[in-house]
Formats: sequence, structure tokens, C-alpha cells
Amino acid sequence: MTGKAETTLALGSKPVRRRNHEVDGIRGWASLSVLFGHVFLGVLGTAIPALRNHLTDLLFNGQFAVLVFFVLSGDALATGCMISRATMDRVIVKRYFRLSIPIFLSCALVYLLMVAHLDFHGPVVAMVKREDWLGGFLHFNPSIIGLFKFAFYKVYAEQLPDKAYNPILWTMGMELIGSLLVFAFCQVQTKIRHPLWVLATLSLWLLFCRSYYGLFFIGVGFAHLRKHGYFERIEKNLWGRFLAPLGFLLLAPCVVWIPFHLAFSAAFVFCVYSSPMLRRFFSNGISKFLGRISFSVYLIHFPVIISLDCWLISWTSVPFQLTRDQWWILAASVSVVVSLGLGTLFTLVEEWCLGWLDKGVRWIMSETGKIPSTAKTSD
Repeated sequence: MTGKAETTLALGSKPVRRRNHEVDGIRGWASLSVLFGHVFLGVLGTAIPALRNHLTDLLFNGQFAVLVFFVLSGDALATGCMISRATMDRVIVKRYFRLSIPIFLSCALVYLLMVAHLDFHGPVVAMVKREDWLGGFLHFNPSIIGLFKFAFYKVYAEQLPDKAYNPILWTMGMELIGSLLVFAFCQVQTKIRHPLWVLATLSLWLLFCRSYYGLFFIGVGFAHLRKHGYFERIEKNLWGRFLAPLGFLLLAPCVVWIPFHLAFSAAFVFCVYSSPMLRRFFSNGISKFLGRISFSVYLIHFPVIISLDCWLISWTSVPFQLTRDQWWILAASVSVVVSLGLGTLFTLVEEWCLGWLDKGVRWIMSETGKIPSTAKTSD
């Protein structure tokens, strides 16, 4: 889910890195889809059936967005590992803490809300008729020890929704294991005669087994294709100019009809990478901003739901002469805006913490080998 993809291009004898902004942009819009899906459909979708329709099922399809995250993670991590061996070593060493530090900050916020009695989701469960989802969260007494155990171990190993400080993070176990699979392949790829064939075989087999880990290997394959200029060549022909955008549009109904079909997420990303028009959209300023705060928004929106969103929904006296449904939709809209604002602030804190992490990794690894101070990595 987290990572920054950069491609190293050789111009003469001097390597020049080009940031693949479309990777960040896709991640940003996917994170926004998860946010809207949880706030509007997750909390209010049963109480206000009108919110559920073909358009919202398409745009707020959080489960499809998660599949896209896994493809992008494989791509971003593999791209970072391709820059240099020193960069690969740093990415591997940092990965666990790159995930765990922001996770801990998010879970610490939930802990503070619980001990301060600012978690209002309990009384709201029956009001919005979401005993099956919202009602299954935070069934435990918070503790400092439990917080650390969850943030640094249980979130990856044995997360249960009712025992999780942030149940939205059920994907983190697969994210960490998928990262390790990517690193393992990158370590041996130079010794493989036809790495793309191996990647294709692994991906197809895992997809056949309906395993999410196949998406990570597809992402690695996309990184290889980009490294060898495949997407730059294909975007200049008929496929890149016309067929890829058309395929992007045709995939949209499939996201609604077959939401768990893993291959569609890979096809979606492939269409974006192949089309100059789609790449420009996912590389524009708004997309890059959403990409920068995407992981933070993913982490922060659950605390906002159980506090602000549920507090507003619990109001018995609806202001502004609005109907109950109108007030709840307004409350959800406010929660989305607050999540984006707090996600921006959370990103600044996260980047500060990860800056110190990067310095620590540089210091540790300088014991065994000097790392160029100008090296930039995929996190």
C-alpha cells in the first residue's frame, strides 16, 4: 500500500530518476474510494438504501481498491529495488517499521479516543442498522500493552475485528507478507533467465488459487515492463491511445458485477499504465496530493468514523430543519472532509517519523557498507 515508485533511466553515463507519479495517483484515488465506501456505504448504506446504487457501488468499491493497492505495492517496491543493490537493502530493512510506525500512531489515536470516552459508535450501531459491521468493532478494554501488541504484531498475525484497535487494517498482514515475497524475488531475479515468464507463472497460479499474493507478483511484472520501456512504447500505438482507455471504461461494470475478481484489478492498472491520457490524469496535481496522503487517510478515517461521524449521527435533535437522512449524509460529508484534513496533518507527522527512521537505517547499514547519501528509495 505504501511506496514511492521511481524509474532509473540511463542518459549517457549519468543515471536520471523519473518519479512514476501515476502510481501515487492511482493509490490516492483508491484510498478515497475506501474512505467514501466506509463513511457512506459502510455506516449509512443499510439505513439509507438510496445511497446504494450502481454508481456508488462502482466509485466506492473499497474491496476493489484494496486489490489495486496490492498491485501498486508490488510495482513500487520492485521499482525501488531495481535502482541499486544498496537501495534494495535499505527498502528491505525499513519495510516493517515503514508500516508499523504509522499503524501505531493510528491505533494510539483510537486508544486515546476510547480512554477519553470519545468513541460514540456503540449507541449508533442500532440507529444505522449495522450490527453486522460497525457493531463488531472494539469489543475490549484498551490498554497500553494491548496497543503495542496490536500495532507491532497482531495487526499482521492474528487480527480479529472485535479485538482490533483499527479493524480497517486487516490488509496489513497481506501487505507485509506480500512485501517479503517481492523482496525475495528481487533478490534472485538476476539469476533467473526469464524473470517475466516466472512472474507470469507465479501470478497466474496464485490468481487461480484466488490468492491476493498473485497481485504483488503482477506488480513486479509491471515494474519489469516499465524498466524495459514497454509502457513508453505501447502508449504511442493504437492500444495506448484508444484501446487502453476503452478497456478502462469497459472494466468499470465488471468491478460492480464481479467485485472479487482479482484479474480485473491488474487489468485496471495495466490500462492506466498503457494510456498517456489516463497517466496524465493520475499524475495531475490533485492525484499526486491524494497519493501523498493516501496511507494516512487509510489509517485515520476509522478514528474519525467512531468519534466525529458517530457523534453527529447520534444527535437526537436534527438542526437546520433537515430530515434525519439529510443530516446523516451531511455528517458523513463532514467526516470525509475532516478525514482528508487530518490525513494531511498525519502525513506530516508520518514523514517526520520516517525521516528519523531513514537516518537510523543509514547509520545501521553504514556499519556494513556505505550508502550514497543521495539515494532515494521506494518505501
